[in-house]
Amino acid sequence: MTAIATAKATIHTSLGDIAVNLFGNHAPKTVKNFVGLATGEQAWTHPETGEDKTGTPLYDGTIFHRIIKDFMIQAGDPLGRGVGGPGYKFDDEIHP
Repeated sequence: MTAIATAKATIHTSLGDIAVNLFGNHAPKTVKNFVGLATGEQAWTHPETGEDKTGTPLYDGTIFHRIIKDFMIQAGDPLGRGVGGPGYKFDDEIHP
């Protein structure tokens, strides 16, 4: 059975765009959270200042803080060090 993307995102970088398929039928909370943080619809708290960032997209201007060639990239830390995040957590969504 082939998984079908329920949404798509484009990550704009200085080296070009990255197209991402999002699978809300497999990880609905994760997709909703990612889209909300990307658009600013999901409130988050700045990890250094404690400032409420309601209406502010989290990912704008962030860097890839971890890059493993030919394997993966990590981003989403407003501090750019891989230690910050939106100020909350939720359970992993494991789909077989």
